[in-house]
Amino acid sequence: MKSFFSLIKPNYQISSTLAKPSYSSYFLNKRFYVANAVSTDHGIKATYPYPNQITNIGKNRNLIEEAIRDHRVIKDLWGRYQKEANRNERQKIANTIIYEFAVHTATEDIVLYPVLEKYYPNIVKHNHADHHHIKEALHKLFSMKISDHGYDDILAKAIKEFEEHAAQEECDHFPKLKEAIGNDKQLIKLGEEFEKIRSKVSTQSHLTTHDKVRILRI
Repeated sequence: MKSFFSLIKPNYQISSTLAKPSYSSYFLNKRFYVANAVSTDHGIKATYPYPNQITNIGKNRNLIEEAIRDHRVIKDLWGRYQKEANRNERQKIANTIIYEFAVHTATEDIVLYPVLEKYYPNIVKHNHADHHHIKEALHKLFSMKISDHGYDDILAKAIKEFEEHAAQEECDHFPKLKEAIGNDKQLIKLGEEFEKIRSKVSTQSHLTTHDKVRILRI
């Protein structure tokens, strides 16, 4: 059976009318624009920051800042999910959380982790294991709806594990990486690459392996 990650690849018809920004300007900066997307293949709806509508997202933002911004996006979506009363909107937000996590992990695997592995291979091994555990939890939601018993508990568990993983990266792994590289220009260059790859990446993740990544233009 296909995973949810393979179904929510960016094969979307994008609405020409942008919704009112509903993300915190504190961390989203120019990722204000929100598009309502409908998959032409599967009818899966999602609402998410759509980076291709802005050309200078990654300008002068370093690799670590880009990764942290992804963390903030997912955390913000979780906050919106908890506050949202409308069931259809909650389902869209849940789909978006899974989509954003899949894209984030694939982008880390392509850009961030190969750099980190040069200095701290054991940390990368640990982080891959974290991603795997979170995907296992999210994969269970593939055949479920938010109205199904246990959906909220599974999603909450996945988010808790993600928040712990993100905190460890931000408080320990990223400072170590910054010190190891020791070059702000290189970090900025990698940040631009991170944003470029994130805007192109589609993931097809399997629970028995690391991300299988296919690059395409959204």
